[in-house]
Amino acid sequence: MEAAWIDSELERIHDLCAPDVVVHDATNPTPVTGPDGYTSYIARRTDTYPDLDLRIDEVTAVNGAVALYCSALAGPGDPKNEGDELTFTGIEVMQVEDDQNVEWFGTLVEDTSLEAFVEGFHGRVIRPGDPDYDDARAVWNGVIDRYPALIAKSAGVADVMDTVNFVREMDMLVSVRGGGHNVAGSAVCNGGLVIDLSEMNGIRVDLDAQTARAEGTAQWADLDWETQRYGLGTPGGVVSTTGIAGLTLGGGVGWLRCTYGMTIDNLVSVDLVTADGDFLTVSEYEHPDLFWGIRGGSGNFGVVTSFEYRLHPVDPEVMFVEALYPLDTAPKILPAWREFMKTAPNEISSQAVFWSIPAFPDFPEAIHGEPIVATHCGPVEKGRQALASLRELDEPLVDLSGPAPFTEVQQLYDPFFPEGE
Repeated sequence: MEAAWIDSELERIHDLCAPDVVVHDATNPTPVTGPDGYTSYIARRTDTYPDLDLRIDEVTAVNGAVALYCSALAGPGDPKNEGDELTFTGIEVMQVEDDQNVEWFGTLVEDTSLEAFVEGFHGRVIRPGDPDYDDARAVWNGVIDRYPALIAKSAGVADVMDTVNFVREMDMLVSVRGGGHNVAGSAVCNGGLVIDLSEMNGIRVDLDAQTARAEGTAQWADLDWETQRYGLGTPGGVVSTTGIAGLTLGGGVGWLRCTYGMTIDNLVSVDLVTADGDFLTVSEYEHPDLFWGIRGGSGNFGVVTSFEYRLHPVDPEVMFVEALYPLDTAPKILPAWREFMKTAPNEISSQAVFWSIPAFPDFPEAIHGEPIVATHCGPVEKGRQALASLRELDEPLVDLSGPAPFTEVQQLYDPFFPEGE
């Protein structure tokens, strides 16, 4: 590895890398493919610091990922140093298949700049080797195992602005962690910096305006808890541990969709930090083009630090139908369900799901079924009558229908999506 930084031996990289290796370099808007992408990254560093001496301090190898914790020294002879030695800290992460590097991520940050950033940061900056590093880089999907160079747990918006400016100036890869529930693990990056908003999860309900303002890492269970206290709610997801940020920016489909629309239909405004480090309030009336983009466009428009939602009346108790029918009745069940939904009132949101029943106590052992699930947002007795036909499409294997607290309905799927698995 040390020799790979010497111009005369850069050809060794071609032996280490697969021909189609993907190289993630923050100075390029898109990853570069092939060993030349890695050598260009090395060349950019050595052009700046010709006598850069890179050392590997520690190596971690797990499940095909090799994390190299590095330090470097640029001697006083380098023209950029003005006579003083400079030290660097970094991490390089390689995804290895068949003894070849197929994907590469890397960061090397000058220590003086890093320490200045840490000193001015009001939250916590976590680095490899810190006791809570492994916990801080873990996300909901336990398959994701990535090694960031830094995790910046922001205490507030000012921290987020400073972090965005720092990663831009340092040419670092960056990711943003809200609830950390994205199945692809987009909250955490290899070899870069994670803007972690997990300390920012406050919620405030404005009864006069019938809105709620929630910070970026609140989960739907948190928002439901605060709004249901007043018999209010807004469309969210169907798993209560989902973070509000990822679901909202992606669109948001939940149990109230037929009654009040998608989550983005009820988004009033957001507070957002742009890539330039500027703070904006974005709404239909302020920066409307950006507001249009974030509603369904997911990430890469900025770091959303809080969301303002429109609230609606939602009874604390709703009628919920969960009728499970044998799989071989699907040709009969699905057309009947479709016809029912054509004329169903907006208070009913429903879906038909093909599902293998898990080994949970509520279900008879070893049955497979096709559940019809639905909620009625309104008086329970009215919902019981409106949903009755969904329970009689055929002889159900199991019928778990009945009145239930809205917050409980929001959590019904939680056991099927456990954290860390």
